[in-house]
Amino acid sequence: MRIALISCSKRKAAYACSAQEMYSKSALFNKAIKYCRHHQYDLIFILSAKYGALSPTDEIDTYELSLNQFSPTEIENWAEKCSKFLLKKCGSESQFDFYAGKNYFEELSKRLPKANNILKGLGIGERLRFLSV
Repeated sequence: MRIALISCSKRKAAYACSAQEMYSKSALFNKAIKYCRHHQYDLIFILSAKYGALSPTDEIDTYELSLNQFSPTEIENWAEKCSKFLLKKCGSESQFDFYAGKNYFEELSKRLPKANNILKGLGIGERLRFLSV
């Protein structure tokens, strides 16, 4: 299976809603979701500092938390939790393509056998251009 992992965004809805709606205020997030659907990934998950790996339809509450606020140990614990969930849900033979920043990729990718950092080295403008479908 081909799995897309998209990072959440700082800009969020101010109310409880689906994960996709929660982050829809971000142009980068919206382009990433659209790009991954266009490229027909088997599954798409959103990576959240608070909730871990979410399906776009998962209902969540608004929050203010970022991996940037985490200690190295907290990031490792977050990555361990996410990887266990993803491997159980998708299997170890799946290809995990990250559409996320360095903080999300570094620790989590160590725990997933087949991980690609699709946007590696691209600035925000370059990411937006790359994700334009």
